Amino acid sequence: MKRSSRTLLILSVLWLALSAFAHAADDFDAAAEQQILHLVNQARAQQGLQPLQMDTRLVTAARLHSRRMAQANALSHQLPGEPDLNSRLEPGGLHFDVSGENVAVNTSVLGAHQGLMNSPPHRQNILTPRFNAIGIGVLRANGVFWVTQDFIEQLPEISAIDAEAQVARQFNELRRAARKQPLPLYSNPKLRELACQMASRDSVSAARAGSLPNVARVVALAAANLSRLPAFARDTITAPASGLSVGACYASSRTYTAPVYWILVATYF
Repeated sequence: MKRSSRTLLILSVLWLALSAFAHAADDFDAAAEQQILHLVNQARAQQGLQPLQMDTRLVTAARLHSRRMAQANALSHQLPGEPDLNSRLEPGGLHFDVSGENVAVNTSVLGAHQGLMNSPPHRQNILTPRFNAIGIGVLRANGVFWVTQDFIEQLPEISAIDAEAQVARQFNELRRAARKQPLPLYSNPKLRELACQMASRDSVSAARAGSLPNVARVVALAAANLSRLPAFARDTITAPASGLSVGACYASSRTYTAPVYWILVATYF
């Protein structure tokens, strides 16, 4: 009985210790996060840059990383067993092109900010013009602040249907610029299915779409930003055709850990 009671006592103490650590690990400092946001945007304003907007989904990702660093007592962009940055941001459903991350640990918020600003690669993240959104996670543990800053160029969140329509408009704008008549747009759900298959295979290929009935030419591409699409193949734009279909799928892959639009553009005989 004594041994059993002692075992129960040890387990109780261990449980209390773990509970205290878990509580400390969740002690995020929202005021410190807002202070860092102010300091970051102040630095950007001094360089004539637009302020960054705080996104709650980025905050969630940043806080999770700060907690992992505090638990491991290690400053790192990727701890053992942890996904890379883009993979950590994906579950939030964010649409973004480029990303970056700063991490710091310091006894004060101002000290953490100054340390990042005095480090050229971290300063570059803070002052990158393309970044427009940020998530800041600050965790206080054992007298220090663990800080994560996740930056992205946030893009409009466009559905697959709207993405297909936007690509079709751009295709026809290129036809007009080439002095060709715009093509009517036809719905072809099979193209969207094949676009998603490109993502699952991690391969940008027009081969399967080219075998669809009456398809004359196909262009396949992957792009994060629909406003900066690469130029379509000129022969596809200018070739005679009776119509146009577009299939789009927004997904990540082994190569594109941050989701992109997988796109197939088909013209018909």
